[in-house]
Amino acid sequence: MNDNSNIKFKNNNKFKKIKNAEFPILNTDKIINKIKYSDNELNRLSYEKAFIIDKRKYFDYYFSLLKTKHIILFTFFNNDDYNSKIIKIFLFLFTFALFLIMNALFFNDSTMHKIYELEGNYYFINQIPIIFYSSMISSFINIFIKYLSLSENDILPLKSEVNSIKRKSGEILNCLKIKFNLFFILTFILLIFFLVLYFLLLRNL
Repeated sequence: MNDNSNIKFKNNNKFKKIKNAEFPILNTDKIINKIKYSDNELNRLSYEKAFIIDKRKYFDYYFSLLKTKHIILFTFFNNDDYNSKIIKIFLFLFTFALFLIMNALFFNDSTMHKIYELEGNYYFINQIPIIFYSSMISSFINIFIKYLSLSENDILPLKSEVNSIKRKSGEILNCLKIKFNLFFILTFILLIFFLVLYFLLLRNL
């Protein structure tokens, strides 16, 4: 009984030291609990920090993963992150157009002729190369566009910057302006390209 008490006491002291080291200006439970953390912040916490901060149940954690990974939930139901809602909606529409045009791009005359020879029957094995190429290209473009459009990873470090927050915020703001400008210019050019490509595909049908 005494051994268990000693172990609990040591563990409590250990986490108190961690709390005071990680949160030098927030060394009380009352203040820590009042800070609002986004789902991404909580999911990326180390074990020591999560032990103190993260009080979610299993379902809450699972739903937080859905909100950050599923494109529809991320766009319309994830409201506690540090990304612009308008840009997330624009990104959702662009992603839909991207995957649609990339899948249509690989359906050329030979592919359609093959489907005709098979009398309209769908054979998954024959479509694997098309699925692979279109998925790889779409994913690569989508990852780069997300890097330009989503701002949460740039803003989160500000929470740990206490002394140089004013200087850091100015640097991050300038960085986000450049990224957002590149995002809108690049996506506008790609959407024009998709539209032209779409009409060319229609003419060839």
